[in-house]
Formats: sequence, structure tokens, C-alpha cells
Amino acid sequence: MAAGAGVFIALNPLSAVIVGTLFLNEQLSTVTFIGGILIFWEYLLRIKNNIKIGQIRGLF
Repeated sequence: MAAGAGVFIALNPLSAVIVGTLFLNEQLSTVTFIGGILIFWEYLLRIKNNIKIGQIRGLF
């Protein structure tokens, strides 16, 4: 259940940008687009490698 919540938290900003762009006519900048691609790519890497949220320690 915690892993599912972690995925939801990770994808929430991305889904907010998509909904805002499609339905609220917000502008999508290049930096925001690249950030969205990075978020989605990280999600796909976690699925491919079966890595759970919090399993990898950060750089700090």
C-alpha cells in the first residue's frame, strides 16, 4: 500500500500539469516538459527494475 502511495505522490505533479494544460489552457514551458519526461522516465525505471520507493538512498 505504501508503494502505491509513493507512485501516486511521484506522478501527482505530472498529472496536475497535464490536466492544467489540457483543460485550463495553461502554458507548457520547455523546462516543465523536460521535467515531466524525467518524472515519467524515473517511474518506468522503477517498474522495470522492480525498485520500491525509498529503497534507493539519495545523494544527500
